[in-house]
Amino acid sequence: MAKTKNNQRRPNNNNKKTAFSSSPYAPAAGILNEIWSKKRGFKSVVYDKTTGDLKCSKQTYAQVCQVLKFKVELDQVWKEQQSSSSSSSSSTSSSKDQGIKNQGLLLVLLYELLLGPNKAIRGGGALKRQLMQHEDVLRESMSRIQQARGGDGPTASTNNNKQASLRFPRYVRVNTLWNGGDSTETLQK
Repeated sequence: MAKTKNNQRRPNNNNKKTAFSSSPYAPAAGILNEIWSKKRGFKSVVYDKTTGDLKCSKQTYAQVCQVLKFKVELDQVWKEQQSSSSSSSSSTSSSKDQGIKNQGLLLVLLYELLLGPNKAIRGGGALKRQLMQHEDVLRESMSRIQQARGGDGPTASTNNNKQASLRFPRYVRVNTLWNGGDSTETLQK
């Protein structure tokens, strides 16, 4: 707090960006929302232009990376939960109808609940209570999606991608003077 001439205290406005919540997931949710709403790249949001340093903590950076990595699966899980809850209730509901205004926070909490290291959500809040009501349905749909992709854990889909990329290289440089045209025909097949 800075003091004015009359010894009155006024708040320091050094922090231009303030967190919208005291949740441990708020910084990651803010970065995700900024990426999606402003259509900016991940690195341009996370890194400082002048110094090249991270603007956020390493934990927040890791959370955002993991949520972006599993965004497709998390979206599928949420859509399945929405369809199962709308079929059980008389009215159709979407994430906006149920009061979910922060899509980034939703995906971060879903990741922490289903794929995170602790498989639990720290802290509290209305969104956590809502997710915990449907925890069984969310876990069942996540296991179904993982089995369809051919794996048990959160790294199953990435392992399949790694194996596919190890089988055949993405780019190949072939010296046609030494090998003739036979190797290029083989690689094109």
